[in-house]
Amino acid sequence: AREFFPGTIDDTLIRQTITLLRQTLALDPDYASALALLGWAEIAQFWVTDKEPSRLAAAKEHLERALALAPGLFDAHVGMGYYHYWGRLDYEPALEEFGKALALRPNDADVLFSIGVVERRQGKIEQSIERLNLAMRLNPRAHLILWNQSQSLTFVDRYREKVELAEKAVQMNPASPAAWSTLAYAAATAESSLEAGAKILARAEKHVQLSRLLYLRPLMFIYAAFHGNDFGKALDSLDVTSTGPDPLSFVELRYVLAHAAG
Repeated sequence: AREFFPGTIDDTLIRQTITLLRQTLALDPDYASALALLGWAEIAQFWVTDKEPSRLAAAKEHLERALALAPGLFDAHVGMGYYHYWGRLDYEPALEEFGKALALRPNDADVLFSIGVVERRQGKIEQSIERLNLAMRLNPRAHLILWNQSQSLTFVDRYREKVELAEKAVQMNPASPAAWSTLAYAAATAESSLEAGAKILARAEKHVQLSRLLYLRPLMFIYAAFHGNDFGKALDSLDVTSTGPDPLSFVELRYVLAHAAG
């Protein structure tokens, strides 16, 4: 399970993690580390695809049980931080739990990353960037940290740096739609050119389904530029089965392209 999680927002890997952890707990119901990781993975599933309140309630129960068995358990505090962050969008309790985890492992890049992205949600952009810079120095191979830092740089108009970080992220994980979409958007804004973004999509097409990249409106227009600025052709190319788990985004995408096509 630890080979799959943490460090992924891929729904398939998260589901595999949950299956393995349930098998582990069937052998030892009081295995605190497995309980903590299961709660954390269930919160990730809630965040990515499964918005059922029962999923969140089960995650909280597993994390609380883990903490009752092992009050100083690192994974349990991180998981509880994500319960408040991803589960309830309650940022101060999230930072409190992440702080407890950081006290246990002061140089843990993943916890520093978690604190940094919550600070970004709070609008503390420069503080978030510094925190993520520290996380990158500690773990320069973590593509999710690189990708998130490239996102943060958008808020301070540092587009060239964003391109460099997003480029590193796709080199590390070329199967990541999020990394490619960030790079395409960064290239388009840095060059003030939709065609620059379209060139990135031409590279991305070899690794991912392009329709999975289109969750930001600017990317829809880059996608049209990829199709020679023919919005009708871009619209016809879409396949609802390849856009991921969010059908509402697919509907919005078709609406925007259809409106642009006239």
